[in-house]
Amino acid sequence: MISSDASVAGSFDLINPSRQPKEYDYLRLGIVNRFLSMDMTEFIAQGNTHIKDFSAGGIILCSPNPVLSRLSAGTSFGYERGNISLGILGLAETERYSDGVTELKGKIIFSTAVKAERFFASTSYGFTEDNFIYYMQTGFQDRNMKLFLQASKENVFVISGGMVFAFDERFKMGILGDTEKRIIYSLEADKNPYRVEYRGMVHTDLPLSNGIYLTLYSGNKYLRLHEIKTNKVKFEFGGKIKIEENLEYPIDLNRCSYDDMMNIKDISRQILRRIYVNRLMYGDYIDYSRIDSIAGVGKKTLERIKEQTYIGEENGKDEEE
Repeated sequence: MISSDASVAGSFDLINPSRQPKEYDYLRLGIVNRFLSMDMTEFIAQGNTHIKDFSAGGIILCSPNPVLSRLSAGTSFGYERGNISLGILGLAETERYSDGVTELKGKIIFSTAVKAERFFASTSYGFTEDNFIYYMQTGFQDRNMKLFLQASKENVFVISGGMVFAFDERFKMGILGDTEKRIIYSLEADKNPYRVEYRGMVHTDLPLSNGIYLTLYSGNKYLRLHEIKTNKVKFEFGGKIKIEENLEYPIDLNRCSYDDMMNIKDISRQILRRIYVNRLMYGDYIDYSRIDSIAGVGKKTLERIKEQTYIGEENGKDEEE
């Protein structure tokens, strides 16, 4: 579940500064109940914001349990350019036992991530006073599915793998299994500007663990879009000038570039930019219903978009059916 311990499968991605989404700023609040050697209730508060290619965030993990109370607080900084992102996370932790013994710990983690159109990978290395931490993940993602394999070590070495499936743009489900005999499953419901997540962990020898999170987010106004390239001009004999437009109609709304989106005819650039940013923020379009809800898109505008684009099969018939 959520933990400052990198060996807890499926959780480290949420505090990894190089894997924070650049499309939006957010504030996440959550509560987790899990069983280690005893019942543990943990509260989380996390935020992240962007300024151009840089991001900064903070995280607080609080476990006010009677036998062992724990408080972790940290800050993160990230930088992203193109397909590569870098990050650094510093955590300070205090643990107080019921007999009055108090321990102070520190942790620093460096991370990097690489993303392509369908493949992604990330790795992180961290240090404590007496321990070396590492985390690695690689995976493949297509329109509605993401498959991944990851390995991590802090207190123990753990290998895990799983998948995330999107039923539509608002509802996702994930499942993960690891070598610690744990199965972690998640459900996520997304409706701008809210996201609700539920995570459960099943273990062969331990009771069920549960966690629920609420995220409030807003679009990143500093999101760097692709530069607009001018059309190539080809000169022909006879004084004729031919403009080469590489755009072929209809275009795939989920695969077209920013340039291609801006070349859709008879639609204002402001609306086209909203459609493009919406795809970046919420993922590929399943159908045209999400576009219909974008500000400025009426019935006539939607018809013009449908005439020049498709979602699904290239002939555009799949969406209509």
